[in-house]
Formats: sequence, C-alpha cells, structure tokens
Amino acid sequence: MGMGTRSPLSACRRGAAALAFFFLFALLSAAPAAAGGKREKTVIGPIEKVILQPWGIALEARIDTGAARSSLDARNIEAKGDHVEFDVHHSGGVQKIRLPVKKWKKYRSSSGRSRRPIVVMEFCLAGKRLRIPINLRDRAHMRFPFLVGRITLTQGNFLVDVTREEQTAPGCEKGKP
Repeated sequence: MGMGTRSPLSACRRGAAALAFFFLFALLSAAPAAAGGKREKTVIGPIEKVILQPWGIALEARIDTGAARSSLDARNIEAKGDHVEFDVHHSGGVQKIRLPVKKWKKYRSSSGRSRRPIVVMEFCLAGKRLRIPINLRDRAHMRFPFLVGRITLTQGNFLVDVTREEQTAPGCEKGKP
C-alpha cells in the first residue's frame, strides 16, 4: 500500500480505539460525581420510554451515543413561515403539533442528504424533564420513533448501561421544571 493509503483494518482499529476512549471517559467522568458530591448520573438503558410534553405522548426511544442530536419521527412536515407543523404517530392515534423552527440543518445519512427543521421540545426521560433541540424526520421505516442523541445525554447527565433496557420510569419528577 502507498504511504497515503490506509487499510480498512487500520480504520477499524481507530474506530475501536475511539469507542474505547468514549466508554473510558464516560466511566471516569461518573466516578468524581459519586465521590465529590457532584450531581450523580442517571443510568439508562439502550432503549427507554420518553413522554413528549405537554401532550403526554409516550414513545419508545433508542439511546444512540453515535448521534449528536435527538430525532423525532415527524410525518407530514410542513414549513409555514418560521413554524413547522407535523404529525406524531403514537399508540393513542395521531397528534398534530406546531412549533417554531429554531434553525434548519443539513444531514448526511446512509439514505442520502436531507435538510431538516430543528425545534426545541420538552420531554421526560428517566424522571427528568428536558428541553432539547430535536431534528424532525420521517422515521416511519425505523423501529424507534424517537432517537436520543449525545446532546440530550450530556444535558440530562445520563450514563448508558447497554445491559439494561427500559429500567427507568419515563415520567417527570413532581415539582421539577
């Protein structure tokens, strides 16, 4: 191989090293919280329930440490000025939602490139109420209607334990904003 060429094996090793570093960082960052009185991390599994507020819509969510931003299955997305209207399908039916667009962002995925609206939504995960920027995308072909990304995990002070699934209650603590 030429000097500028990298083998697929070296790319695999770099990916494994990056993943090991991420987990080591997560483990080490959790240790001072327990010892030094900092806010403790809430342990969640790779699949949890979330409740969209104020609508009370419960959705199954995939916790994805590889995704930066959280994503919601939004169908029939229509931009109307500085707002966006969309449908959320759930076990109780369909809820039409209208929210202001924070910004538009270009995304690249295995299915190609797309431009998606980013909205700020409030939802509950593992007893915590979070207000997070979320991208809207038709995820009808995907198993999970909600994807929780790293920004949410960081803001909520979550730690992901891949051996657990739906171990937390999705509701918000009473009296918490």
